[in-house]
Amino acid sequence: MKNQVVEYDITTAEIEKLKDSFKDIPSLDTKENYEFVRKGISHLRKLRSSLESKRKELKADSLAWGRLVDSKAKEIKAELEGIENPMIEAKKAHDDKIEAEKEAIRKAKQDRIDGINARILNFQSTVTNSINLSSEVIIKNLSKIEETEIDGSFEEFKVIAEREKESSIATLKEMIIHAEKAEETARDLARIQAEQEAERKALEEKRKVEEAEIEAKRAAFQAEQEADRKAQAEKRRIEDEELAKQRAEIEAEREKIRLQKEAEQLNREEEEREAERIRVEQENQMLQKEFEQQTIDALARLLNEIDAEKVFKAIKLGNIPHISFKPHG
Repeated sequence: MKNQVVEYDITTAEIEKLKDSFKDIPSLDTKENYEFVRKGISHLRKLRSSLESKRKELKADSLAWGRLVDSKAKEIKAELEGIENPMIEAKKAHDDKIEAEKEAIRKAKQDRIDGINARILNFQSTVTNSINLSSEVIIKNLSKIEETEIDGSFEEFKVIAEREKESSIATLKEMIIHAEKAEETARDLARIQAEQEAERKALEEKRKVEEAEIEAKRAAFQAEQEADRKAQAEKRRIEDEELAKQRAEIEAEREKIRLQKEAEQLNREEEEREAERIRVEQENQMLQKEFEQQTIDALARLLNEIDAEKVFKAIKLGNIPHISFKPHG
């Protein structure tokens, strides 16, 4: 089997013929050329399919034979794809071009329709935006719509545009009537409110004058009461000062009497202390004399009278060292 030649239904001569047939891919702008390429792709796809079937058939005998079969099939497949792929790419590029042209046409058509619809919707939006506006502004908006001409530029939507224009004009006219009535009502209301405001201000001014008069009387009454209160307060102040003065005089007199009594008491106590001191001093003097006499008498018994008195005086004067005396008691 190694030396067996692998043979497919597609010969090298046929492949060369296919290469020659499809080596120059024509422009696909014509139907004939487009069909030529489409049929070529279909024919080559069928050849590749039959090649795959034959490959599987030949490969069934053995794995080694299968690898040889795969190798040969891969070579032939590459040859076929080399012929087929350029045509596929050319067809895809052409198909993409046609689709892009169709999309451009579709978009242009949609843009045109959107532009016309926007012009038609402008009638409705003008009406909507006029709600609650003044009659003067609504009249201007009405003029703008009336001046809009429904011409051939609206194309197949011309009838719809005319209908929307007429409907918008009718609606705006009704809105003008209602706005004018509302404005007239508002003016009447403003006039009534102005009259009421003027009346309110007049009543307010009258009330202020009356309140000012009442306030003046109240202030005068309060001033009179304040004057009376101050007079009473001054009277009470004078009375309180006089009372305080009298109390102070009484307190001062009481303090004077108390101080006099304290001074008399101190004098009495001082006199008593002085009398006590004199009494004690006199008593001490008597005791001293008695002591002295007792001492003299004692010495006289031992000495003659003259000598005893001299000795006593010498002791008393401290002329005799280490001898002193003091009264008992």
